[in-house]
Amino acid sequence: MSSEFTASGFFKDVADVTVKEGSVKGLALLKQRLQLYLFMVPENYIIAAVVDYVSQLILHSKEVMKRKLDYITIPELDLD
Repeated sequence: MSSEFTASGFFKDVADVTVKEGSVKGLALLKQRLQLYLFMVPENYIIAAVVDYVSQLILHSKEVMKRKLDYITIPELDLD
């Protein structure tokens, strides 16, 4: 990590540990901090966010599939 990096916000200590001790220890501290903050969020908010995210993925994949299918053309059969 570059020495010009300046940490700010909720995870300042995580950034400091990452810069000084490496990414493995920084990641472990980040996971620990996220668990603390995650317990503060009500369960129904988390579920709603996950459902919204998954529905957006489904809608996006549906649009992509629709565009791909638009390019497929079946030639008309000549039965004469």
